[in-house]
Amino acid sequence: MKQSVVLGHIRFTDLPFTNILPLKGCLSHFTPRRHNFIFVMVVKSRLSWGRLMGSQATGEGRAMIDFDGPVLSCDWSVDGSKIAGAGADKTARLLDLGMTGAPAQQVAAHEMPIKSVRFFEAPNSNAPMIVTGSWDRTIKYWDLRTAAAVATVDCKERVYSMDVNKDVLVVGTASQDLHIIDLKNPGFIAETRDSPLKYQTRVVACSRDAKAFVVGGIDGRVTYQAVSPSEAS
Repeated sequence: MKQSVVLGHIRFTDLPFTNILPLKGCLSHFTPRRHNFIFVMVVKSRLSWGRLMGSQATGEGRAMIDFDGPVLSCDWSVDGSKIAGAGADKTARLLDLGMTGAPAQQVAAHEMPIKSVRFFEAPNSNAPMIVTGSWDRTIKYWDLRTAAAVATVDCKERVYSMDVNKDVLVVGTASQDLHIIDLKNPGFIAETRDSPLKYQTRVVACSRDAKAFVVGGIDGRVTYQAVSPSEAS
């Protein structure tokens, strides 16, 4: 087995030791663009981000977003300049990394915990947008320039996972339904499928070309599906 190599470490201050989740409970994402391998990690009710500096990978903690409950999801903007987080306190919050010292701002709210948050680029628009999926059985679209949701879509059950790429949004729910939404017509569910997995959906993820997606279940099984039947081959 190939031995792993530790390139460096990030030191975060003011993180209560008792609040650090086990590895499988943490969320981490590298930025979409290579800004010295910036990443985020979740420690219960705190979302932190750091930067690995240079080839020797000595690191530093840079900023944090505090929530009033456990963090359940986080995502980077396409250009890597913003971080959004969401969680059990029923809110989503945004940190603009270009505004040094500026606090995070609440940008979304639901009636129940928000299980997933994703940035996306609205077709034919340069507006900064996020989409949130909640246990209140809705997904909501938010234009970051306004306070209210611009659209709401009702799902058949609680949202457990969600992913977006290009014009495709895939939503996994508690009832094992998979909703597929065309973001050119975001207010409607284009198709609902039954998950081929036997047990509860844990995660969905779109392919880079947005022509397919994978679904992972709590039993460790994964299935691969085409978005369009014409791409099934």
